[in-house]
Amino acid sequence: MSETTEIAFVSFQPGVSVEDVSSPAGRIWQDMFNNTLDIQGSRSAYWGRVVENPSAAILLVNWDSLSSHTSFQNTPEYAPQIRAVTSLLSSSPLLYHITLDQKALSRALSKTNSFVTEIATWYFPPTITETQQSEFEKHVADLCVEAAKIDGFVPGGTASGWGLEEIKNPKTPEGEEAQDVKSYTLFCAWENVDAHMRFRDTEGFKRTIAPLREKSAAVEMRHVAFGEALRQGAEGRPLGS
Repeated sequence: MSETTEIAFVSFQPGVSVEDVSSPAGRIWQDMFNNTLDIQGSRSAYWGRVVENPSAAILLVNWDSLSSHTSFQNTPEYAPQIRAVTSLLSSSPLLYHITLDQKALSRALSKTNSFVTEIATWYFPPTITETQQSEFEKHVADLCVEAAKIDGFVPGGTASGWGLEEIKNPKTPEGEEAQDVKSYTLFCAWENVDAHMRFRDTEGFKRTIAPLREKSAAVEMRHVAFGEALRQGAEGRPLGS
């Protein structure tokens, strides 16, 4: 079943730690998930710090539909919540939505911290056609076939999809005006970062990544060990563990 996943890229202010839910920052962070997961239509939430840049983090919230999230954004409770969370951040978050198979996404997320999730996002001019999108998807499938040959790849651990809205290009050089772009995001699970790095040294990777680079305007890649965000008091894995 394809549902809507909200993706948010955030950067914390220096020294901000939200893992301790008894701290002021931790309570703000936990309250955000408590409020979100209480909303009708929200299914689950995950987050984790970026391996390459621990001050950055990625949040995922799975919704039964885009309208469920937009309805939440229009409630009186939403604006104060965003203001509180923004007080923890060093810059405005980048947020967009994609449609993903939720079972596939679940397999790609490192719920137990036993592996990491590679997140690759490609950006394109808004004029990209449906035919060009289909061709790009085929190239991504070729890349995933090669990845599956590598020891350390998590079987079945891939999910991908196109952004539902245009966003400002986050790869815009400083001093230039950011242009609207369309995005495509791939989640790929590995036992560890080294396994992914070994794949990048293979001829199969070099051959299949070339057309992806050629057909996109820019790409970003990160590794995250995701944890499931639970309502406070719920049994299971605590935030950030």
